[in-house]
Amino acid sequence: MFHANVTSVLLVDDYPVVRKGLRQCLGEEIRDPFFGEARNGDEALRAMLKRPWDIIVLEVSWADAEGLDLLRELRRKHPDAKILVLGDRQERWCAARSRSLGARGFVSKSAPLSEVGKAVRSVLAGETYFSRSVSSKGPRSSPGSPLDEGLWMRRNRSEEHTS
Repeated sequence: MFHANVTSVLLVDDYPVVRKGLRQCLGEEIRDPFFGEARNGDEALRAMLKRPWDIIVLEVSWADAEGLDLLRELRRKHPDAKILVLGDRQERWCAARSRSLGARGFVSKSAPLSEVGKAVRSVLAGETYFSRSVSSKGPRSSPGSPLDEGLWMRRNRSEEHTS
């Protein structure tokens, strides 16, 4: 049985130390949390079948397609899921891509813990949250809209070479 006054949080990250750190940080930010954990996409999808989650905190490794595929699959199977993405590489592109795939927020893994807490509270409240570092630069899109990543990435690479 699920309790209405408990906030359920599914943490998806392949590193146990990251999941533990998120659990500790968010335990201080959220009233009456219940945490679930998943190491990979298969575990996350199984967890989604077991219970409804108020929020999914999804770390994505953009070095491979698993994070993108999982985000896409979660949105397809659970269109109302509130998903906050934690990313670490190519932040602006990752944030824009996450938004286009339906994530409600994006925070860099290098952000202060207080920002992660703020992002989770915002997403739980039905708002979107995209870190200031990624929302002031790079492409903008709304959830579900197409995004020409190739064009943006080419522009980004040329800016890096001229800096």
